[in-house]
Amino acid sequence: MKKIFISVYCFIILSTFSVTAGEIKWRVSGESGFYRFSVSDAGQHTHFLNRLNAYLKLVSRNRSDNWWISFQVKPEWYQNSSKVISARLFSSGSYQKGSGRSSLGLGYDARKYEYSTPGNSISLEGLQLKGNFDRILSPKFFFSANPHYFYQDITHINRRQIDAFGIDLQFIIPFRYIARASAGIILEDFTIHHQMSEFPYIIDYKYSGFRWGPSV
Repeated sequence: MKKIFISVYCFIILSTFSVTAGEIKWRVSGESGFYRFSVSDAGQHTHFLNRLNAYLKLVSRNRSDNWWISFQVKPEWYQNSSKVISARLFSSGSYQKGSGRSSLGLGYDARKYEYSTPGNSISLEGLQLKGNFDRILSPKFFFSANPHYFYQDITHINRRQIDAFGIDLQFIIPFRYIARASAGIILEDFTIHHQMSEFPYIIDYKYSGFRWGPSV
């Protein structure tokens, strides 16, 4: 028999605070309520859901350099028989500095997700680092170097990890601020690691490699 799902959501805003003061910005909000769903052959079910969202950002600006960094936490928990809990964490930042004919930049983005129920869990972690170095060699000729690093870890029944580090090198010719021509090369080293559970064994696979190619 085909099942029909009907869901109804109702949330009550508990609190919301937001402040921007000079170089600091923060925000906290929360929700609490219930959601009801019905299945054609299993009746109606009502469960409570709570959410929290906390955000903080710090900023600094001046003539020669500027930076910012932010953090955010978003947990959720469901008050039902299965005790489902979900949490998301974010953080990112950037730094830029200019001096004469050169400029330097660094940035990062980090994320972590967790989802768990009794007897089951899913986890995801990610980190990305970026850099850039630009140099004006002449009024019509620029050089740019952009290194990067990427990491990801996904864990459920099996596990997969990715590590990659590389750099993008380019020579750039601008055309009156409306277009540009560029040519360069991308170099990257990577590793992929799989861990598979086949009871009673754990099987590991690892792949490593190097790639390169043109960059335009």
